[in-house]
Amino acid sequence: MILERLPEVKKLSPQEKEILADELWADLGHSNHEEDDIKPLLERLLEQRESDPTTSWEELRKQVGLAK
Repeated sequence: MILERLPEVKKLSPQEKEILADELWADLGHSNHEEDDIKPLLERLLEQRESDPTTSWEELRKQVGLAK
């Protein structure tokens, strides 16, 4: 299992793990997924933005691979 080779990931907070998962998902490239596959990610990012308005849209765009 990959997680066993990356013990530092286990030390991340739940929020950091979710961000990591989102970054990995974005790294896969959206063109390889159906629109329905990305919808949950976008919904989570929107919820994150609504719950923490200090997170800029630019940062959220980076998380989904739409900005550098």
